[in-house]
Amino acid sequence: MVPRKITLQRYFSHEGYNKVVRLEGQIAAAVEVIRFRNRWIWYDDGPQGSLAWARAQYLAAIDHLRLLFLHNDMDLAWGAVNPSSLEDMVGRNYYRVAPHIPGGSVRPPHHWKVISFYRRLQQTLEDDTQEIGESLVNGWHLFIDQNEWPVSSDPVTARTARIWHGMSSRDQEVCLRSLSVNGGMVRRWMNELKNVDLEHTPSAYAEARGLIVEMAKVAPERRFDTIWHPHLVDPSRQDFSDSDCPICYERLQKSDINGRANHRPVQTECRHVFGYSCLREWLGKHESCPMCRRDFSLSTLHAPSPENTLEGINRMLNNQRPRTMINPPSEPYSYLDDLAGIFGPTHAVKRNFSACRVNAEDFRAESERIRKNRIYLSWERLKAYLAGDRRRYREVVQTQAQLFARRTFLIFMAWWHPSWPL
Repeated sequence: MVPRKITLQRYFSHEGYNKVVRLEGQIAAAVEVIRFRNRWIWYDDGPQGSLAWARAQYLAAIDHLRLLFLHNDMDLAWGAVNPSSLEDMVGRNYYRVAPHIPGGSVRPPHHWKVISFYRRLQQTLEDDTQEIGESLVNGWHLFIDQNEWPVSSDPVTARTARIWHGMSSRDQEVCLRSLSVNGGMVRRWMNELKNVDLEHTPSAYAEARGLIVEMAKVAPERRFDTIWHPHLVDPSRQDFSDSDCPICYERLQKSDINGRANHRPVQTECRHVFGYSCLREWLGKHESCPMCRRDFSLSTLHAPSPENTLEGINRMLNNQRPRTMINPPSEPYSYLDDLAGIFGPTHAVKRNFSACRVNAEDFRAESERIRKNRIYLSWERLKAYLAGDRRRYREVVQTQAQLFARRTFLIFMAWWHPSWPL
């Protein structure tokens, strides 16, 4: 995989390179902003939940365009001078990446529906006559079009498209605000953070889910023993007789059923009974039953309580704060100001930032410090919420946003600037 910033480096001074700044830099950074701002929002299983799912799929499609097509020598919009050369380019490269695109492994000639959609999506997002937010909104309309490949190939997306097209224009406009990323929106975000309060958050479960998603984003290599596990039930008191846990051989007590004891009896879908703490630890490392090895990878998942989520993350962190806590700059300067500055006209952004340089070791060291701080702050946020500590909650939310803004600015530069390390 070779990014366009490498393959097109010799054209850096040309106007055509603006497309790299636009898509790999500005659009990709805007996608991260949308994801971060929606990380702590709780959606039910109704229409808004369906639209939130579809929006996540749309953002994933933008990732696929950038990471699977453009990084694999398939510049669908500008890499071919005629239909014959486009066909040749696709023939050489497409089936290397097709398995990684949901629904992309279709037989010829049906794969041209996939290619056609991603080609139009690229052209839409790279149109620098529009603001970033406008391009993202237009890309959404393409994604949800009933005649386009995402809707025609997937029943769930098709159902969401029907929900979308059945909404009033006013309701659609409200939904589209989350995609309208620009400098003004980021600056308004700064003011919103000054007034954030526990009363304005949806629920403890939304906060816990945000922590889980944030941890998966910044620490994908870590596994959590209390976060997600297959759905477990309490064994029937009538059928249960005191017995030993098959994992640790400690006695399981009937009196602990449906209680809060750490080693209370719980039953898997294959009807085997274990002590909860032992099974939880096992499932942190395996996706099968300790007794019969039944595969749980496709089983219904259990979402733990916010308190158990906090406990599990705390155990993973081992009560360790990062060695260096990062303090964002004091007002009036803000990392969010830097982030707002990258969403201006593409040619101006390229001109303003083209002279910026960074040492590779410094870049990686700062990125790692931010990552460790974000892990800790995510846990601190839920802790403050559950404790009802308004002052600490507001402080953590503001610091989180500042560090996210700094990290996003750094990777924005790395994604498009030839002199910055990847």
